Amino acid sequence: VGSGGCLGVVWTPTLKTRPLAGYNWTKNSTQPTEDMPRNANDQRQYTVGLRHTFNYSTRAEYALHAEYSALRVRGGAAEEPTVTSTSLFLGIDFAF
Repeated sequence: VGSGGCLGVVWTPTLKTRPLAGYNWTKNSTQPTEDMPRNANDQRQYTVGLRHTFNYSTRAEYALHAEYSALRVRGGAAEEPTVTSTSLFLGIDFAF
């Protein structure tokens, strides 16, 4: 049994540029075995990004999309009490 949620914010200062931010979390209150800590495998993730549209019309849109994300897991690995991973994403979004 656990709980979690997410929060996302996108700001649109112009129609072509949109900064974004997000926060996701998962908290565990019950574990599969009694000897595991109650907060084992709790997760928190932060994401920030930017999306810039190059061209859009009534039929299609394409945009440059960049994001940085950091994920922290508590008690997910036996050797490390906390594991943090980061990722960087850069791509082009197509919408039709």
